[in-house]
Amino acid sequence: MSPVVLAGLWLALGVLSTASSKLLKQHYVPALAVFVGGIAALAVTTGTTAGAGGGGQAWVLDREGAGLLVVAGVATSVALLIGPAAGEGGILIGVVGAAIVLALSAANPLFWGAAMLAASFGLGLRWLATSPGKHTLAGARVAVLGAAVFVATAPFLPVANAQSVPWSVLAGSMLAGATAALLALVPIGGWAVAATRHLPPAELAVWMLLIVPAVLIGVEQFGVALTPTAQTMLDRYLLMGGLLSAVWGGYHALRADGATRFARIFLADVGLCAAGLGSAGKPGADGCLILILVHLTVAPLLVHQPRPGLRWARWTAWLTLTGIPPLPTFWGRFLVVEGCFASGALPGLLAVFAIALLTGTALRHLRSTEPAGDLAAAGWVARGAAWSMSLIAVAVGLIPAAAVHLVFAARVGP
Repeated sequence: MSPVVLAGLWLALGVLSTASSKLLKQHYVPALAVFVGGIAALAVTTGTTAGAGGGGQAWVLDREGAGLLVVAGVATSVALLIGPAAGEGGILIGVVGAAIVLALSAANPLFWGAAMLAASFGLGLRWLATSPGKHTLAGARVAVLGAAVFVATAPFLPVANAQSVPWSVLAGSMLAGATAALLALVPIGGWAVAATRHLPPAELAVWMLLIVPAVLIGVEQFGVALTPTAQTMLDRYLLMGGLLSAVWGGYHALRADGATRFARIFLADVGLCAAGLGSAGKPGADGCLILILVHLTVAPLLVHQPRPGLRWARWTAWLTLTGIPPLPTFWGRFLVVEGCFASGALPGLLAVFAIALLTGTALRHLRSTEPAGDLAAAGWVARGAAWSMSLIAVAVGLIPAAAVHLVFAARVGP
């Protein structure tokens, strides 16, 4: 199956799932899980299939992208099922998911940037329609502009015909700025903090579970199109910008109230992922993949406010974020630290400090009692989905190398 056809199916079924939820007037719409998980699973069959464009392959979905689509699709579906109201999440996932399919399949940097721009634009419009205000406007504007910079960088990629240092520095700098905007890294990550306070959890989950992992995977793959100078520029920013974001996020996570604590931890771990990609050697990139996998399993549950019936599932999910061995965040963060120390003593120490803050935050949260508020008790579908994701997260910690290989077809280690 061509990735273009897969993207079309994702979009069509997203629209149909929203229509069916309105028609049936049911909170739990099984079509949401079926459409996201089932269509994403079809991506596995497209591992070496492409839609030819001209004399070459314009769209190629590799095994890493296919695995990410499967897990991200299921995770996003679970996030909707666990939420107190499904709303019109299906069409949002359809639009953004279709764009992410094309981004992960794009064999041309211009197509990749255009697909990310479509995803960011669709998500930004949805945010403004759901929660109009200056905070959501800022989030939508920064995300869309960041994706637009990816498009503007495309003429410089590959940089085979632009070997001069100024052009290479420009390409690396533009990629760094675009990445910072979409991943909410220092110094332009404030929009995400504001968005976590004003956006419904289901809307925020689409950015967390679809756009962020796709950007991290895409940035890693840009290396083949960059000159050494451009790659060095990008790596230096990812390393230090990611570490500063991790420290900043970890500090504010420790001080945050329970309602925004997970979002702060997520932003800090995204910073560690970026630092891992920018660090020297393979361990940092391996740690990034593990952290992506961890948050794809716990974010669908923890992005929501506490509800009766989900207390222990949430407690288990929070436990996986402590970084205590053999829990999954330990392995991911440990590998990032290894990569950062390979880049220098200062990056390594900053990584250790950020991880200490995150561990303290998660342990503090485990000792507190989450108020369930006045939300309705979770039904059996939500409870089953929540427990499934929490236990999968625990399993990732027990078999991290096997889990990463299963999802991304990547080997953890030398």
